[in-house]
Amino acid sequence: MSWMPEVHEIFKYYTERTTGSFVELKKSSITWHYRASDPDWGSFQCNQCLDLLQTNIAPKRPIEVLVGKKNLEVRPIAINKGEIVKRLMYANPDAEFVFCAGDDKTDEDMFRALGSLFPSGVTTATMEPPLSAALTAGVEQSSLKPVQLAMPPNGIFSTTVGASSKKTLARWHVTSPYAIVENMLGLVGDAPTAAEEPGEPDTKANL
Repeated sequence: MSWMPEVHEIFKYYTERTTGSFVELKKSSITWHYRASDPDWGSFQCNQCLDLLQTNIAPKRPIEVLVGKKNLEVRPIAINKGEIVKRLMYANPDAEFVFCAGDDKTDEDMFRALGSLFPSGVTTATMEPPLSAALTAGVEQSSLKPVQLAMPPNGIFSTTVGASSKKTLARWHVTSPYAIVENMLGLVGDAPTAAEEPGEPDTKANL
């Protein structure tokens, strides 16, 4: 994470100038929070910091800058969930079925990655080696070869969990985590009976 000290210095600069803000350091990411700052000043400083990161840092480093709710997060490109999905797909080209579910904004990275495998009208997919696969293997990305996926387009079930009005890149949508469990059990022939169901029987998915 050679880029992290550089980003940390930038975040410290804006922390000193934005009362109530602070920096959160994690193993593979760094986030600047300003939720306790003056709303107008915090938003202004956030935009200034974002412009600096996107102009001077991101083009030179394998990172991405995410704008959250009253925060800015910087993380390696290969850390987001979409890159992880790509790595798993690349490492398992013989897979014929994928079930991917989530309820968070960051889960949209997974749905986007899966959706990009089969553009409209495409029935077979050849996958280029993702950056995350190269980083995991400790080799140059150019040294890896494309793989042919056995997966058919209808073998991918990307599913978001949340309100029916939720915007998503997932192909399927359920309103309750229980609906996910119920359908997974149904796949193995062990779906609960009506008497065993918890108090949300009206949230069954139609997957």
